[in-house]
Amino acid sequence: MRRRHVVGYGLGEAANQAAFATVTLLLLSYYTDVVAMNAAVAGLVLMLVRIADALFDLFAGRLMDRTDTRWGKFRPFLLGGGIALAVTSVLLFTVPETGAGVRIGYAAGTFALFGLAFAFSQVSLGSMAAAMTQDSRERDRLAMVRSMSSFFVYLLLYAVIAPRLEGVADQGRAYLLVVAAASVIAVLLFAGAFALTEETVSRAEPRITLRQSLAAVRANQPLLVLCGSMLVMLVGFETFNFGMLYYARYLAGGVDTFTVMAIAMAVGQGLFSWLTPRFSRRYGKRATYVGAGLAAAAGYLAMPAVDPSRMWLVLIVLGVASSGTAVLQTVMLSLQADTVEYGQWRSGHRAEGAIYAFFSFARKGGNAAAAGLAGLVLAGTGYAANAAVQPAGAEGGILALVGLIPAAGFALAAACMVFYRFSERDYRRAVAAIARSGQEERPWLSLKGS
Repeated sequence: MRRRHVVGYGLGEAANQAAFATVTLLLLSYYTDVVAMNAAVAGLVLMLVRIADALFDLFAGRLMDRTDTRWGKFRPFLLGGGIALAVTSVLLFTVPETGAGVRIGYAAGTFALFGLAFAFSQVSLGSMAAAMTQDSRERDRLAMVRSMSSFFVYLLLYAVIAPRLEGVADQGRAYLLVVAAASVIAVLLFAGAFALTEETVSRAEPRITLRQSLAAVRANQPLLVLCGSMLVMLVGFETFNFGMLYYARYLAGGVDTFTVMAIAMAVGQGLFSWLTPRFSRRYGKRATYVGAGLAAAAGYLAMPAVDPSRMWLVLIVLGVASSGTAVLQTVMLSLQADTVEYGQWRSGHRAEGAIYAFFSFARKGGNAAAAGLAGLVLAGTGYAANAAVQPAGAEGGILALVGLIPAAGFALAAACMVFYRFSERDYRRAVAAIARSGQEERPWLSLKGS
C-alpha cells in the first residue's frame, strides 16, 4: 500500500471529524444556551434521533454492498456523503426563532438529515480499510492515521476554536460561522480522500444479496463482541466530550483552562495513537486493547477526586485517560477491519459494507445513549443555563459526566474483550483459507484449539 493511500485515508477521517466533531462540541450548548431548549429536552432529541440514525448505517452499508463502480464500492459514497454532511451541518445551527414545538421539530429533522449524510460518509470510510488491504499490519497503519487525524481535528476545535466562542456577543452567529467554515474545509478534504485512496482487494462477488450480507454478520462472533465493547466505551467517551466544556467553564476556572486541557489531551492522544502499532506487534491486539481500556478507566475515575484548581494534577489525570483512549480506539478500528475476513471465512461472502454498518450501528447507539444521558444528568442535577455559578448538585452532575460515567464505560469495554476469540494467528489462517477456497465455497474451519 502506497503512502498516498494512507494519507488519503487520513484525510477522509479528518473530513468526517471536521463536520462531526464540530457538531458534537457545539450542538448541545447551542440548543441549551442559544435556542434556550430545556437541557433534558435537548438531550432527548439528540438521543432519539441518533437511535434512528443507527438504522441509516444499515441502509448505507447494504447499498454499498450492492454497488460496483469504476471508482470502487465505497469511494463515491465517501465524496457524495461528505458533501451532504457539510450542508446538513450548517442547517443544524439555523433553528428558527419561533414556537418551542417548531424549534424542537426543526432540530430533530435537521439532525436526522445530518445523521443520514454521516452514515454514508462514515460507513464508506470505515469499510474502505478492509477494501484497501488484507495485510493486518497495514490496517494498523490505517487505524493509526485515522486516529491521529481525528485527534488533530479535536485539538484544533478544543484548543483554538472553542475558546474564541466564549463571551462573544452573538453566540448563535458565531457557532454558525464556525460550522460553515468547518464544512467548507471538510468538502476539500473529502475530495482529497477520494482522489488519493484506492480499493485493491479483489472480490468474486462484486454485488452480494441481502441474505449473504446477513450471513456474513450473523456468523461474525468477533464483530458482535467488538460492537458491544464499542457501545459501552462510546457511552463513556462521548459523555466525557459533552461534559468537558461545562467542567472547564464552571469548575476549572473558565474557558482558558479548556484550551490547556485540550492541548494536554491531544498530545497524549496523538503520541499514543502513533505508538499503538508498536504495542499491538509486541503484546497482540486484544491484550493491548484491554490494557488501554483499564488505563483510560483509571484516568477518568480519578477526575472527580482531583481539585480542579490544581491544574497540573488535572492534566496528569487527563493525560492518562486520553492516552488509554487513543490506544483503545486505534486498536478497535484495526480489529473491525479484521472481522471482515472472519465473516468471509465463516460465511463465504465478503461484506465490508454490511459489517462496518453493523459496527457503526453500535457506534450510533453509544452516541445516542451518551447524548441523552448527558442532557438528563445536567437537567436532573439542576444545571442552570448561562448561570455564573452552578448549584452544588449541578457540579456533581458535571463531575459524573467527565469522571464516573466514562470510567465505567471504558472498564466495561475492556471486560467485553474476554469474549473476543479471533487472534492474529486465526486471522492469518482465515486469509490463507479464503485464498485457497477461491471464494467459491464456504471455508468451514474451526477456531477450536487456536
